[in-house]
Amino acid sequence: MLRLLLLISTLVFSRLLSAEIHLHVDEQPHPKKASLISTLQTHIDYVNQRYTFPFELDIILGAEDGPLYDPELNQVWFPYWFADDIEQAFINGGYYENRLPEAIEGVMAHTFYHELGHALVENLALPVLGMEEDAVDTLATLFLIHQKNEQEGIFMALAAADAFDAEDLQTSSTHIEEEAFYAAHSFDLQRFYRAICLIVGSEPENMLAILNDLDWDEEKQAECYWEYKDKSAAAETLLKPYLNILK
Repeated sequence: MLRLLLLISTLVFSRLLSAEIHLHVDEQPHPKKASLISTLQTHIDYVNQRYTFPFELDIILGAEDGPLYDPELNQVWFPYWFADDIEQAFINGGYYENRLPEAIEGVMAHTFYHELGHALVENLALPVLGMEEDAVDTLATLFLIHQKNEQEGIFMALAAADAFDAEDLQTSSTHIEEEAFYAAHSFDLQRFYRAICLIVGSEPENMLAILNDLDWDEEKQAECYWEYKDKSAAAETLLKPYLNILK
């Protein structure tokens, strides 16, 4: 009986150690397919190398709906047309004319971390005070800021923030429906400014161009610095138990 219990314990422990995020790709063709696979796999590998979470998560590229996290199947869905929508929003707003493919990759990476955030909340029973969508937006931005290549991470975080701004340009109007005030997501412009605040707060001395463009005073800069420090410390506390120390 003892040997059986030890065997079961070993199998369960091995399962936990092998729990990873896996990418599954639909066979249908798409012009951005190769770059989307590369982008998602890069960030999946980053998470798998850095963390061991006690659950497996499947990323489905080529799904019919999304982007979204399905808690029942424990899957994240990415439709191919999402990348096309990002591209069109940037083109319509005149963003990233010289670095459009990299900007699209940045938004895809942010969205991956955003949906991963939902999976973490669900599977780890993470405490969330406030709107969950805002919380996982913050987590996604922090994941990008903390990439091994800091400059690339900052660029991706900025691209994701600009995507919210571009979306706001396409959808904003003088009249806001009442339902928007109790929707799961904040307004796109709010998501833009919150992301920018975290980015500025992470490297205030290197963000003068952004600060000048937004015309933020020193008090706002200080608020963003402490906002970044607080949110970064909170994310570190939540994820530290799953950090791979030896990797």
